[in-house]
Amino acid sequence: RVLVVGSKANDIGVQCGGWTITWQGGTGNVTKGTTLLQAMYQAQGLSNLQYIANTNSIPDADVAVVVIGENPYAESDGDRTNLSIVTSDVNMVTALHNKGIPIVTILFSGRPMIIDNVLDKSDAFIAAWLPGTEGEGISDVIYGDYDFKGILSHSWPSSMDQIPVNWGDINYNPLFSYGYGLNYSSPIAVPLTSDNNNFEIFPNPATDYIYLKNLPDENIQVNIYNLSGIMVLENKFFNSSGIKPIFINNLADGVYFIKVSNEKSLIANRRLIKCSK
Repeated sequence: RVLVVGSKANDIGVQCGGWTITWQGGTGNVTKGTTLLQAMYQAQGLSNLQYIANTNSIPDADVAVVVIGENPYAESDGDRTNLSIVTSDVNMVTALHNKGIPIVTILFSGRPMIIDNVLDKSDAFIAAWLPGTEGEGISDVIYGDYDFKGILSHSWPSSMDQIPVNWGDINYNPLFSYGYGLNYSSPIAVPLTSDNNNFEIFPNPATDYIYLKNLPDENIQVNIYNLSGIMVLENKFFNSSGIKPIFINNLADGVYFIKVSNEKSLIANRRLIKCSK
């Protein structure tokens, strides 16, 4: 029993954003196309799928797909001093969360938003950007007919105070790093965590070597994974004091994950960018 929630789930104009038919675009049926709701009906059929525009009355369901995001805009008319999710959208997610229904949140937006007040209530979160007229592009991946492939071409800020945030900044700590992205086959791509806040990887982006600094003075296992979750490099340090170098020249340019652990627990799981000189 799938419950689709939110008027944006059935709105071609919201899917398309600005510069659609008119300069600012608009909500509603501004052009032909397939909304996400229509695409989900096509994928699942009419049985066991229900749509509600708001959460004034919530029926029972096994999972809720709640669609939130921005209304269309273009150029300076879209300027905002606060990129937080609007209160009405937050309230929808909160109401479903309070009812105990597992939530897949889908965000339509033309830019990264401040999502802390909805992300922690969502069991899955999809940044769908502005997908245009073809809602099947989203239903195909949420029903598992195709896997997710998108990764961030920029950093995703955790708060307005962090904007602008860019790879290479001092104290770089966005909500999601440059190159982040999950898919069904790469469970290693989890949100970046660390039990040791002093642990450092430098330089990052890296070329021939990376260096590990401020590791605990104990036996350490260092594994590097590609975006498919396949381990491509393994290192062991039996005494990890000091700065430890790792030769990565044999790795192709790209995004990797470096997982550092001791004999008992995870120390850090960080993103690594390998690039040419």
